[in-house]
Amino acid sequence: MRSLILPLALFISFSALGQVTLDVNTLPDVGDEFSFRIFNDFQGDMTYRDTGEDLTWTFEEFDIVGNGVERISEITPELAAVFPNGELSLDLGGFPAAGIRTDTSLAIIGVAGGAAMGFEFGPQRFADPFEEIRRPMSFGDVFTDLAELQFALPADSIPGLGDIEIPVPGIAIDSVRAVFDLYKRETADAWGTLSVLDDEFPVLKVTRLDSFLL
Repeated sequence: MRSLILPLALFISFSALGQVTLDVNTLPDVGDEFSFRIFNDFQGDMTYRDTGEDLTWTFEEFDIVGNGVERISEITPELAAVFPNGELSLDLGGFPAAGIRTDTSLAIIGVAGGAAMGFEFGPQRFADPFEEIRRPMSFGDVFTDLAELQFALPADSIPGLGDIEIPVPGIAIDSVRAVFDLYKRETADAWGTLSVLDDEFPVLKVTRLDSFLL
């Protein structure tokens, strides 16, 4: 079992500013615990260069809100019944999801179902695993990932929809299919040094864009 100590906790807390480079040995296994501290505020200075190379981030004072531990869980019996090749229980946008661990990534293979925008949907298997984490990353690396959640709504569940007349004999609206697109893009757009309380660490800044669209 591995625990991530304070320096990595700082990187997680300030992921918008600097993120430690993770090698393949630091990807979590089932049962790993992530120890971290939450910081309410910080003081210091940040310098950036347009090229994104050899930057410096400096933080000197923090207000600590609290401590926490997050555990990587084994797959639940409910998820295992739907995804027999799943290894991990993860969260994808608030939905319980089954995941697998490779040498360089944590990937989600599907979600158990749930409700979104007032509509319920059943278990969804992704045609290709949705990569939640890919490491290691190097300066200049960019990767994107996309998955779809699909569900059908009976026509009688939408007021007035079943009354729409279609000008084709024998054809009527019996259901409506909706698709949620999950999209993620990660860009390793800077590298440099993070100075925290007189300790320095080499870091890689990763910018992540998530979207969840109907």
